[in-house]
Amino acid sequence: MRGSYYTRTSQLGDAGLAGSVLAKDPLSDYLFSHAFDYCSNSLRCHLTIRVGYLSLLLAVLFFFHGFSLKTDLKSKSLRASSSQFKECFDGEATDHLVDGGLRVVLMVIDACRLSFLTDVDSPMTFLRRSIMSGRAVAFMANSQTPTVTMPRIKALTSGVIPSLISLLANFFASEGTEDSWVTSAASEGRRIKFFGDDTWLRLFPKAFSEADGVTSFYVNDFTEVDNNVTRHLETVLNEDTWDALVLHYLGLDHIGHSLGGQSSQLKVKLREMDDFFCYKSSTGPGSYSLHRRHTPLQMVTGPLIVARSPVLMIVVADHGMTNAGSHGGGSEAEVRVPMLFLHSKTKVIRAGNMHDFQPAEQVDLATTLPFFFRTSIPLGSVGLSLIPQLARHWQLNSSNIVSAAHQDAVHLSFLLDDDSLSHLTQLDETDRCQAARTFALHAKGRLALEETRRVQRKLIQSQEQAFRWPIFVGLALAVVSFIAFFGCHPFNWRGASAVRRGSRFRDGLVLLCLHRFATSFTAHTRRRWSMKPDILPPPILPEFRFDVKFLDALTTQLNMLTVAKRAPAVVTVLCTAYFLLRLRPKRTGNTILVALPYLSSAAVCLRAFLGDDDGLLVLPIVAGALLTSLTSVTLGGLIYMCYLVRPEALPLLVISCEMGIRARRMHASPYLFTFLCQTVFFYTGQSSNISSIDIAVGYKGLSSYIAPLVGAQILTNFYSMPLSFALGYFFNHVEQADALDCLGSLLQLRSLTLFSSIVSMICLSGHLFTFSVLAPKMICEILHAIIALIIASFALLFMCGARVSAQ
Repeated sequence: MRGSYYTRTSQLGDAGLAGSVLAKDPLSDYLFSHAFDYCSNSLRCHLTIRVGYLSLLLAVLFFFHGFSLKTDLKSKSLRASSSQFKECFDGEATDHLVDGGLRVVLMVIDACRLSFLTDVDSPMTFLRRSIMSGRAVAFMANSQTPTVTMPRIKALTSGVIPSLISLLANFFASEGTEDSWVTSAASEGRRIKFFGDDTWLRLFPKAFSEADGVTSFYVNDFTEVDNNVTRHLETVLNEDTWDALVLHYLGLDHIGHSLGGQSSQLKVKLREMDDFFCYKSSTGPGSYSLHRRHTPLQMVTGPLIVARSPVLMIVVADHGMTNAGSHGGGSEAEVRVPMLFLHSKTKVIRAGNMHDFQPAEQVDLATTLPFFFRTSIPLGSVGLSLIPQLARHWQLNSSNIVSAAHQDAVHLSFLLDDDSLSHLTQLDETDRCQAARTFALHAKGRLALEETRRVQRKLIQSQEQAFRWPIFVGLALAVVSFIAFFGCHPFNWRGASAVRRGSRFRDGLVLLCLHRFATSFTAHTRRRWSMKPDILPPPILPEFRFDVKFLDALTTQLNMLTVAKRAPAVVTVLCTAYFLLRLRPKRTGNTILVALPYLSSAAVCLRAFLGDDDGLLVLPIVAGALLTSLTSVTLGGLIYMCYLVRPEALPLLVISCEMGIRARRMHASPYLFTFLCQTVFFYTGQSSNISSIDIAVGYKGLSSYIAPLVGAQILTNFYSMPLSFALGYFFNHVEQADALDCLGSLLQLRSLTLFSSIVSMICLSGHLFTFSVLAPKMICEILHAIIALIIASFALLFMCGARVSAQ
């Protein structure tokens, strides 16, 4: 054996000797045989990452295009005119519904859910009395997902069902291309004035004769944003230079985002909205001045009762609000909103009921308002005219009912594939009047309403569930992306390799305990405790004395309420100190860079004690975090998140970071990294619903609305737990091979969840919860995929740059 070995080496020469020696050494044999495998695997991993990345990117783009396509309605245009049927109802009294000089006031209360009006303790007492007296006719309007402002304004003005993807375009509203009653009325010479949310000005830049917009996204302001609207009213209402007045109040929505959906400030704001209706004639007919609620009302008959010409007041909400103060999803609190009609000169024939509002769709307003403006219904509208339902409470002339119902029926006659309705006006007088009387009775009946609502629901459903070819192309690309990532690390799907050999049992146990502890933070969120000062225990040390006035004051006044007030600041100090001790800054020759993390952390803690109103410390905190990132990205990012994230979530930020460090020590599969990134996301109570996004935190440290900064802070807070986990995972261990593995597994999971959510939407398109549960889930998955692609883009660019600099 030994002789053959030396004989072989002598024949091979020096090179053969070296190779044979390596071949006989077990460790060298392993390294030699796996060197080529590593190189080929590395090249293959780079290639599959790029293929999977591009496939997922194209899939998202195709989904955007597919969900933005809408079905074109082949509706017919017809102007409303009661004169053509007036001779058929000569014996009826005039109802003044659309007398000459009619003026329309549309008041939009942002985020006013239905319960704000219907609750027994609602502060909107004037509107409640008006409903019960019959002066105001109330509808329970249903809005479609997504429940954010821009798509809802389009629904109110154009009657269209906005696409689900329009939610992501809410921050970038531009001039609308859809036909609407706003543009039609303006083109007919109607003078429209607007005050409020500047989203209207971006959608209709040329429609208003006078306008004053306010920024809709600066949610920390819920006082001036409404005062800027109300300050115009006393002047405008006493002028005769407008035909329509649009008011959009944002304060209620901003309170929800900033203080929550159960804040006591909501009732204050609702009372302020109700005060709008509490004004009366002060200097004679046609003159008005605003008064507060304590002003006695001479007549509970609606606003502008003494106007020279009739005034129609419409009060509506664009969307509702959850108990957390957010919106965007499809829960009942978000989609059910009030819609009220008040008229200054109609006669009431039936009182209302606060517990039995008539059902309606939000898009019905876009079909109803053209009747009052004497314009055609927007071509894309799927709404129904509400005039026949108003006739149940107000004494309306049958000619107006027939005219409105006829206009609506002709608009949607393409569904019947029958032109008989459009020929109604071409009949001789006897037959036309007989048909008109029959049509009027039928239009006011319950059977007609139920039948038209049934057809409307099917029409809306067809608009919501329009799955076009780009969606299926996107699904195919998502499958390609999922399969492509197998080329990077196919072995990791085996359950045995979820944790590789050499992992520590202790780290795994700590990881499990941290996970179980973190989930307990939100496991019982349905239980809400309210601590009242009068039921708190007495001072903690009531009898202890130092005989020093200052110290004695501390001990006698130290109670649970005082401790609770300081708890957020104390938590901030503890969590920031943990990060400094756990992730010690690197010692470099530059003393300033070494001291920066400590100075930035001190500024974060000081701001927590002083409160968010102190804006002087914001710049040092942000600058210090950015400069700290030059030496440690992990520490710089976590210091910034200690400043940004709400104090109650800071312990979870610590836990997520510690879990990342422990998971790294386990030498785990990249799929464990991806799984835990997905898991920690839900620790703070986040859900697969866009309404769980905290909007108010985006304005932290800002005195005005700056879109890029606000968006960056909102997304950083939304993904703070996965970011903290990833920063802990890669702390001091950034290897390109591991980073590619984790990046590939992350994108692979995103392609899988995106594919499954859209397939669920398609398969369950007729299900009851499709647009209340599945649609928000799909939107959230698209957002997750976009963020993952952005992170992947920066990571790949960083790796390419590092490779070029190394060469």
